[in-house]
Amino acid sequence: VGHSDAGIEAGGSLAGGLFVDSDDDGEAWVGHGNFGIEARGSEMGGYFEDSDGSGFAHLGWGNTGVFGRGNVAGGVFDDEDGSGYARVGYGDRGVDAGGSEMGGYFVDSDGSGFAHLGWGDTGVFGRGNVAGGVFEDRDGSGYAKAGYGDRGVEAGGTEMGGYFEDSDGTGYAWVGTGDYGVKAYGNLMGGYFEDLDEFASATVAVAGWGIDAQGHEGGGDFSDTDSTSRASVASGERGIEAFGNEAGGYFMELGGSGIAYLGYNAWGIKAYGGLAGGYFEDTNDSAKAWVGYADTGIDAQASYRGGAFSSTSSGIYSHLATGPFSIIGSGTKAFVQNHPYDRDSVIVYTAPEGDEVATYTRGTARLVDGEATVPLGETFKWVTNPDLGLTAFLTPVSEWCNLYVVEQATDSIVVRSRDGSDCAFNFMIYGLRIGFEELSIVQEKEQESYIPSMADHHQLYERRPDLKTYNSLERFKGMRREANPKAELDLSRAQALRDAIIEFDPAVHQLPKPPGFEEMPADDLPLDEDQREGVQGHERVRAARAGHDRRPATDHSALGSTIPVDNEGNVYAPSFRPSSQDLASLVTVSETVEPGDVLVIDTDRRGLMRRGSSAADNGVVGIVAAAPGVVLGSEVEVGQTEAPAEREQNSDFQLKVPVAFSGVVDCKVDASYGAVWTGNLLVTSPTPGHAMAQQAPLPGTVLGKALEPLEKGVGTIKVLVMLR
Repeated sequence: VGHSDAGIEAGGSLAGGLFVDSDDDGEAWVGHGNFGIEARGSEMGGYFEDSDGSGFAHLGWGNTGVFGRGNVAGGVFDDEDGSGYARVGYGDRGVDAGGSEMGGYFVDSDGSGFAHLGWGDTGVFGRGNVAGGVFEDRDGSGYAKAGYGDRGVEAGGTEMGGYFEDSDGTGYAWVGTGDYGVKAYGNLMGGYFEDLDEFASATVAVAGWGIDAQGHEGGGDFSDTDSTSRASVASGERGIEAFGNEAGGYFMELGGSGIAYLGYNAWGIKAYGGLAGGYFEDTNDSAKAWVGYADTGIDAQASYRGGAFSSTSSGIYSHLATGPFSIIGSGTKAFVQNHPYDRDSVIVYTAPEGDEVATYTRGTARLVDGEATVPLGETFKWVTNPDLGLTAFLTPVSEWCNLYVVEQATDSIVVRSRDGSDCAFNFMIYGLRIGFEELSIVQEKEQESYIPSMADHHQLYERRPDLKTYNSLERFKGMRREANPKAELDLSRAQALRDAIIEFDPAVHQLPKPPGFEEMPADDLPLDEDQREGVQGHERVRAARAGHDRRPATDHSALGSTIPVDNEGNVYAPSFRPSSQDLASLVTVSETVEPGDVLVIDTDRRGLMRRGSSAADNGVVGIVAAAPGVVLGSEVEVGQTEAPAEREQNSDFQLKVPVAFSGVVDCKVDASYGAVWTGNLLVTSPTPGHAMAQQAPLPGTVLGKALEPLEKGVGTIKVLVMLR
């Protein structure tokens, strides 16, 4: 006691000091073994308190190692330099910890799971063998696993998987709620998505739209898991572009009574409905058409005409239900019937034509005592003008008889013989159809009505000269020679009349476009005087895109001085006449091809083309062109149709070649499936890259029309490309 600087200093083999209460309920050893102080008691191991009782600590109290309480905190721990601290029971916080590296660090006994709290810019960073973090409510009905397996977050709950809301509650989303994957609401929209670099965005449930999407390549793209069907929305210049093994598109009303397939097998559109297969109507001219309507194939109505049809190769047009005419057009009317003895031919008879709307009836009768009153067909009087226009023709049968008409009316005629003899005779009575007597024969021209092109018939005679003898020109020429063998036949007046009327030539003439489809005259375009340079008279030109400066530029070669070229390099001129006769577009192919090859859609590689190798493939797209007159696109040189060897070894390499889809081009043809004659329609053949002739091809399989013959073998001929 009172030893050196210490008030008490004690030592012993067991402890420096031992303190025990009177009933042995509490004891404390000082300097006991490796412990400075070791204490036990029936209530706790130790109790410490400040002088005013505002802070105290129980040590070894009940099942608690340390229990502390104070005005500031239950406990405070701090390292030597104050860079790391922890406060327990501090204010309204259970634990308040901070440090220069992190606020807290927790790890399990084997180090397989740990968590950093307040680490860098991260509130909580956790990692473990099972998950980075697991959160669960008391009864296990709701949980969230973060960094779980290959998933960022996996959450589940009896109500939903997750719920997210902004601070003011104007936008929120449920994830995995009921039968919904995601269900979201917001004042502006339900959802918004955008990529980082391709300028693609989609808004969901915005304004009056379900989905409003935009993108650099398209508005939207949808595909099934095996890529057998696909739909692109707002792709290029198309609103919707769709493909599928069964059809390009399928639409059905809720009741199922109306169905439409688009791009279905060889059909562009195939539609069904309880009322009609299809219905079409314009917005302003009161034109309507029902397709597959009741027992009618097409039922069309309009204020101007019921229907209009035309042929771009022959120049023929036909208008249905227009004015007083059921049918009016530039061609003739005919019927076709099988040839009774030549199975490869048909008989084509044309209807008689004249300067009136005529009716007729005919029959056979006999004179009795030199006279006969012949009743005419009962219906003849109901459709024929009774007052004028009647003409009767009489022909004696079996014997000569001098006949004449005494009286004629629409219900009967009276016939006599001049000498009072009896004979049998045939009669034919012509009349004027009632109500059509004032029909105008010469009318004001509404469109060119050429003599139809006879090119197909001339090509037919080249293939089958024997058929030429049946036409009316050859028949009458033959009859003229029989009547007067020495007389020369002069057809100059007929040729002059023919030239005055003009025969249609598809290379020179064009049929008019339907009303509303004519391009704007140059004088009506919203262009200033500088912009009009190079546009002569009333040549039809395309309307200028709004906002583009089209004044002639001075930096686009010598053409700029004679033909207007704008600052973007766009050229404007009255016409463009390339030396070649075809229009081509660059397409991507999946194999090496060469000029003349017939290409089809490669169904195994989306977006690519290959050589055709099956009969009448409805995926035909055109013919590889050697030197096209116009090429749409400029990614490869014209004529480059073979991939270099080093490029073919690269599986990612894709070759683009010019493919003619209009005009005249050289085409590979195989005549082993049947001789190819000039004028034959061509389809794909089983010989790769070759076409063949087909007599009655299905719509969608026609490649073009042969302009040259090939009787046998394989070869290359000129073909007019006309996909249809």
